[in-house]
Amino acid sequence: MNLRAAMWMLSALAAVSAQAQGADGAAAASSTTASLGAPSPASILRGGQVSVTGDNLPSVQTVQLCEDIDQNCDHPHTTPPTETTSKSLKFVVPLDIKPGTYRIGVVATGQKQPTLFTSSPLDVTRAIPTISALSNSTLYPAGLFNHQYTNLTIQGTGFATISEGLVSDKDNKGSIKNGKDDKIVYTMRKYQETNQILINDIPLSKCESQKTRYCLDSYLVNGTDTTITVSGIPTMLSGQVKLAVKVEDAVSQPHELLLSRYPRYAPKAIAAVVVFIVLGGAYLANRKLIAVPQGTPTAKIRRWRTLFIDMDSATYSLSRVQLVIWTFVALFGWVYLSVARSFIQGMVTFSDIPSGLPGVLVVSVGTSVAATGVQSVKGTKSSGPLSPTFSDLYSVGGVIAPERAQFLLWTIVGAAGFIVFTLALDPATIQNLPTLPDGFLQLAGISAFGYVGGKIVRKSGPALKGVKGTVQDPDAPKTVTWTLTGTGLAKNATCAYKQGEETAEPPEKSFGSVEIEAKDADQDGDPTLYKVLTVKTTDTPDDAMPPPTPASGGQAHPVHLFVIINPDGQRAEWSY
Repeated sequence: MNLRAAMWMLSALAAVSAQAQGADGAAAASSTTASLGAPSPASILRGGQVSVTGDNLPSVQTVQLCEDIDQNCDHPHTTPPTETTSKSLKFVVPLDIKPGTYRIGVVATGQKQPTLFTSSPLDVTRAIPTISALSNSTLYPAGLFNHQYTNLTIQGTGFATISEGLVSDKDNKGSIKNGKDDKIVYTMRKYQETNQILINDIPLSKCESQKTRYCLDSYLVNGTDTTITVSGIPTMLSGQVKLAVKVEDAVSQPHELLLSRYPRYAPKAIAAVVVFIVLGGAYLANRKLIAVPQGTPTAKIRRWRTLFIDMDSATYSLSRVQLVIWTFVALFGWVYLSVARSFIQGMVTFSDIPSGLPGVLVVSVGTSVAATGVQSVKGTKSSGPLSPTFSDLYSVGGVIAPERAQFLLWTIVGAAGFIVFTLALDPATIQNLPTLPDGFLQLAGISAFGYVGGKIVRKSGPALKGVKGTVQDPDAPKTVTWTLTGTGLAKNATCAYKQGEETAEPPEKSFGSVEIEAKDADQDGDPTLYKVLTVKTTDTPDDAMPPPTPASGGQAHPVHLFVIINPDGQRAEWSY
């Protein structure tokens, strides 16, 4: 028997002897024959059931648990037995009892003091706290210039609760009271246990002045025994950490937590800024006004727009536009992934391009190359309105082309969907960009094939490169001979004109009587199309007559446009 157990036994015998002297002979005889063994188990969690065996046990009224510092058991924890016989005793340890070492005594029915004590003490421990879930697997700064992360809620069991136990009594001055024989006076009080948050086994704390990696003046932990909220985690901590909860001497199993010094929106913002810088740099370097090659000499555009323009027809090229869109989509996604993994996850890396995206770029580049090749063989497409407009992307010469419309729609939907799905991925867990499925690549290829196929089978449309009107007979001032130069001009085309001011789109009007002539030598591949047409208009309206001189002196320049419309509806315009 160890020394501590021997001391418990001597104390128990002294208590039994004192009780026996004040009892009658029958009680004394009974006490000498009753005995209690050791508690089972010897160590137990609060709220657990304890069994004690013995001999000739009396009828038990209550069970008392006395802390080791309470030698006379003046402040016991009392609990009723759950089962009692002459051979055994069972009881439940109170949930609010303070963890520690306790003597166990039993109070027989009709008695006020314990008459029996167990042969050895009982160690009462608290349950180890358990973390079941975190409100967020990643914490971001509470604000752009804030020194703490957003609040964290921890779900689990066994967190700090209210306990009851002996504490040293103090006077009004805060000094510990002493009783007889100069012994410390204890009193029974309830107290709140403390939840302590550990980051990588180091406790967080509240500090009033100097801030450290594990200390912040706003640090605070609140909650219940199943839910606690932590605020004031310092942003000086970052990266993947292990979080645990410590209550008294019990520590939970660690839980993975990612601390990011950068806001959640940082990858989106940085990716957008990179794309903006590239676009802005391209704009600033190419903002000079230039005339559109093979276009109207009166219309000038910024040089950067030529990236999207087909120089032969002075129209926006759909194949070029979709190539630029997918290039910048790929750039945005790659920057977003790299920044998320490097800044948010703390793994500095150049991320790989996701599977499927190179295939889309191959389709995109191939489409652009194929479209250029078809155009070099068949000739340019119809130029349509005078200046490049958005309608060039889904129409040819002012006529909507279904294959172009679906290719444009597919490009917009695909690119927008890729960006949306990319931004929907959590930057704290993202490992790769969204994978483009094989079906998507197949549909992209079919869409591109339809677009190129439409260019192959479609008849070339008119593209004007010059218009000159002259009055050759002074006796017929209303008869004007127009010389049209360009490509894809139909001999049986319809001619019209537009006249107005630059501030508004002028209306289209008919010339009236029109005669068109063409020479066989000016044929443009197709026997019905020509490079040069001679158009004679009689009774030409006054506002359609060729202007003698351009406006000057700051006045609005009048707009005179000659319009030719082929039988298939494709058109072209040119100023005169």
